[in-house]
Amino acid sequence: MSTAAVNVYVGCKGGIQTQMATLLVQAKDAIPTVKFHSLLSLQVFNGVTSLKKLQTQSQSGTESFIYTHSQSLDDIYSALNHVVQDEMQTDFGASPFPFFALKADEATDAGNTYILIIYIRYLSSLGEVTSRFLAVCELTNTGADSIYNTMRSVMADRGLFDVDLAGLATDGANVMVGIKTGVATNFKEECPG
Repeated sequence: MSTAAVNVYVGCKGGIQTQMATLLVQAKDAIPTVKFHSLLSLQVFNGVTSLKKLQTQSQSGTESFIYTHSQSLDDIYSALNHVVQDEMQTDFGASPFPFFALKADEATDAGNTYILIIYIRYLSSLGEVTSRFLAVCELTNTGADSIYNTMRSVMADRGLFDVDLAGLATDGANVMVGIKTGVATNFKEECPG
């Protein structure tokens, strides 16, 4: 990392930590992510100085605002996701046991968006049963095919193969375990072993 980049990071570290703490509170309290920028503005109004380094002036110079590009929240999620995924893939890749199970549940977030939460369970390189977050994905609908295709896409993105899938845990909803069209049925048809 260049000296200039390090200096920028050091100068903005407190503001970045405040943004991350705000994001954590949002997640814990189920506050819709569209409120992220409003919460940061409220903190500045209440005198939180760590966010000052992230402020910039408008072109006219008459007003100050926190730099919050519309992609900034997605950038934070992406950065966190990369760290979590790298750790999981390193641990799973070092395991002498190539088999894994998926735990999945569909939900609706505070903004009425359909989401799918997926965890992976596997034996670590030390032979310990390990559960790790794998993905949160937005769903176009909550039908079995949409959920199944989303799970397959996540598996492909993470380098996980059908033949190594040893189990699937769900909440037992018909869409997940239905005999004719459930997600589990689709997986059984693709990898019957």
